[in-house]
Amino acid sequence: MGDDNVIVLDVLTTINLPPERILNAALEADLAALVVVGYDKNGQYYFHSSIPHGSTVNWLLDQCKKRIIDEPSDMRGEPGTEEIFE
Repeated sequence: MGDDNVIVLDVLTTINLPPERILNAALEADLAALVVVGYDKNGQYYFHSSIPHGSTVNWLLDQCKKRIIDEPSDMRGEPGTEEIFE
């Protein structure tokens, strides 16, 4: 059964979302650059970037971390909750 009758809302959630949904949203976002960070089902880290310079990737990740710290409402879950990355 497909997702033809499902409306995807652009809201914050405290539940884990399927990686496919996030990747599809990124494809539709018309991004100028992309950094993908995650881990597979065996717990092995996965990292790829369209940005060739490590210093630029690090800067972008730091900017994203700053936004999460400065705007706690953008975080998934509340600080101190173990459910964030279950």
